[in-house]
Amino acid sequence: ERELSRAPDLSGSFKVKWVINAEGHVAQAQIESTNLHNANVESCVVAKLKTWIFPKPAHGGIAIASEAVVFQ
Repeated sequence: ERELSRAPDLSGSFKVKWVINAEGHVAQAQIESTNLHNANVESCVVAKLKTWIFPKPAHGGIAIASEAVVFQ
């Protein structure tokens, strides 16, 4: 919201990738690719993602996930 008030025409997308550890917590998260090119928005999304808790991966392993995020 803060970045949108500074740049009302802000739009674009990025792909975020994260690793879920054996306890279901996000151990790592990073931007894989971007055409948004707004470090404040990208780092905010990564920081929030790191607070999420997922179901524990099967067999005590890790899970790797990625998702495209689109802002228009």
